[in-house]
Amino acid sequence: MNETNGFHYLLIAPASGRSRVLRHLIADALRDVGIEPILMEATIALGTSIVESIQQAIARADLVIVDLTESNPNVMYEMGFAHALKKPVLPIVQQRIGQVPSDIAGYLYLVYDPSEPDELRHNIQTWAARYTHHYHSKQVIGALQG
Repeated sequence: MNETNGFHYLLIAPASGRSRVLRHLIADALRDVGIEPILMEATIALGTSIVESIQQAIARADLVIVDLTESNPNVMYEMGFAHALKKPVLPIVQQRIGQVPSDIAGYLYLVYDPSEPDELRHNIQTWAARYTHHYHSKQVIGALQG
């Protein structure tokens, strides 16, 4: 495992047995490149609504991964919230089960096969590395200019 680089991601997915496996796979993949998860169970504060807690978690995240496989309306709403905050969002959908809605089809998204976890791991790490590299490049340029 690599050191953390200060980046955090949030996985938005419906709560199911399938999503637990996905959560662990993505967490392991991103921890290996120094990106830590924001865990919803640790985010929900007493006296705060679940919706408010989710919105706060999205606001804190540097990267957002959204599982659209089940076309869950809550997941769609949360993805829209992340887009409104201009967060880097990677929609993912399981091959042969899910479908990407037409409004999302114009964006970069990832179709994954659960029987190929190494491929999913590699693709998630590649996407995250592009973002973190872009972020670091902007920081260096800003430092040179300022």
